[in-house]
Amino acid sequence: MIFDFFFPDLSSKSNEPELMDMEHVDEKKLIHTVKQFKLVNLLFTSSRSLMKTFIYPDMRKRHSEEYTFLDIGAGGCDLAIWFLQFTKRKNLPVRFTCLDYDPRIVAYSREKCKGYPEIEIVQDSVFNLDSFPDFDYVFSNHLLHHLSYSDVLKIIPLIHRKTRRVFLLNDIERSRLSYAGFTLFTCLFFHNSLTFYDGRLSIKKAFTYRELETAIKGFSCQDIKIFQKRPSRLVIHCQKETFSKYTEREFRGRLV
Repeated sequence: MIFDFFFPDLSSKSNEPELMDMEHVDEKKLIHTVKQFKLVNLLFTSSRSLMKTFIYPDMRKRHSEEYTFLDIGAGGCDLAIWFLQFTKRKNLPVRFTCLDYDPRIVAYSREKCKGYPEIEIVQDSVFNLDSFPDFDYVFSNHLLHHLSYSDVLKIIPLIHRKTRRVFLLNDIERSRLSYAGFTLFTCLFFHNSLTFYDGRLSIKKAFTYRELETAIKGFSCQDIKIFQKRPSRLVIHCQKETFSKYTEREFRGRLV
């Protein structure tokens, strides 16, 4: 039915794997999808405004000789390149580590970032962060919806341990309105890629505000916050100075 095509049942989070996560998927379509992420990020994710609002002001306060930045699930590194160019104009030296687990995407991104020696691209899993050095800032865009509830319980304290100053976890909010809007837009403008199928599935796999709010229930708003941002975004923001008193054990049992 046409109604279900635009407004499916989203009462529960889907665990179905996305096409781009499968080894057999067409590599040309995969890379074309990664290239399209630049426009998707610009139009739908609010990532640039979040980084300008929560990370850039903290950088200005610190006056460091070099700022270290981890981008988890960096894909084509569009956000890293943009923020590097932005901070250069502000005379703020930044060194990026861009993390992605897919060797095909990593190979593409390394070729793309050859002109940016400040960006190091690493193929690894977010679950191996304990083997990495600490970073001043940690950012992720479209990471959380790939995770199960139990994975979120592991990842948030893991990211906390590796963050000196601020982390931002930015993702989709699961809602029928966002699903219908994304379906219409991508059906018209995104072709010959996985964006239409995987993007709609990503919304089905995403959390709701209430689910993530329950996950951090009991935490002081000064330590960790979750908020909504248009269009259909959920953001977990943490200022490290007051967050450090929480441990992994205290995260358990907070997810519905």
